[in-house]
Amino acid sequence: MNKYQNATPDGVRDILFEESSALTEIKSKVTKLFEDSGYAKIETPTMEFFDVFNRESCGIPFENMFKFTDRKGRLLVLRPDNTLAIARASASNFTDVNIPLKLYYSQKIFISKPEFSGAFNEELQCGIENFGFSDEDTDFEVLSLAIKSLSLLNDDFKLEIGNSAFFKALVKNLNVDKTKSEKIRLCVENKNFPALSEELKTVENSRAKEYILKLPTMFGGEELIDEAMCILPEDNQTSKELTCLKNLYRRLKEEGYEDKISFDLGLVHGINYYTGLVFRGYLTSSGLKVLSGGRYDKLLSEFGKDLSAIGFALEMNTISDALLRRKNV
Repeated sequence: MNKYQNATPDGVRDILFEESSALTEIKSKVTKLFEDSGYAKIETPTMEFFDVFNRESCGIPFENMFKFTDRKGRLLVLRPDNTLAIARASASNFTDVNIPLKLYYSQKIFISKPEFSGAFNEELQCGIENFGFSDEDTDFEVLSLAIKSLSLLNDDFKLEIGNSAFFKALVKNLNVDKTKSEKIRLCVENKNFPALSEELKTVENSRAKEYILKLPTMFGGEELIDEAMCILPEDNQTSKELTCLKNLYRRLKEEGYEDKISFDLGLVHGINYYTGLVFRGYLTSSGLKVLSGGRYDKLLSEFGKDLSAIGFALEMNTISDALLRRKNV
């Protein structure tokens, strides 16, 4: 008896009728915006060698990847991350190319999510990757495109901007192992101050520990940057990053985006390849995360091509579900 012939595996679903039409429509809008902004389409294989993702910079646990072997016994995975796949493809295929290299994609990722979490194992993402420059103009271009993308789909959103370099520099000075560091990161990301205090109890007192305890509370408007300049360590790199955030805010404000952006210095993505500017887009009515991105200036060097990079991805299934719910209310 074919027990599962009329069922789908855990964590995936059929997309039918109105939902399928909504997904097609918003994908068309977003990809047109990317093309009009000078980005060229790239597609990578659904299956990749495990080696592409078997690196510390990936940040996706081995057990959360869908794995299988080919005829030669080599370990393969269903693509769990688009940025790593595109970094591999770009380093392999674009040896002599004018920069910036601007690419966009519309393809799925596959990550095994916890049972009963309500999250799906298969998610369509549309996003961009901008290779070549690490400067304020490029950051501004990508942030603006992220806001325009969300504006196309929903006026009910907020873009939170931070910098992963702050947390990485601070936790490096704590003298803790990777397991402890990840626990601290999760507490900061989830703004769980009691749990963070508990995790840091056994850590030797230091200025770094003091600063990390403050990170979950460091979110808000432009005034946050001035506050951070007084609180965070006084070094050239920190001051430079904070000044850059302030300049980006000023430029985005001049474009009329003031009401759509805020700062969060406790924003620390789980993906390890981010090196500086990070940002996330949320639907304000539900709190759902629908966009994530940032700068990853060292990732391509792991594949043999030394190029700075920044990009973002939109969670298309989450967005279409939210739009349909709002429409049917």
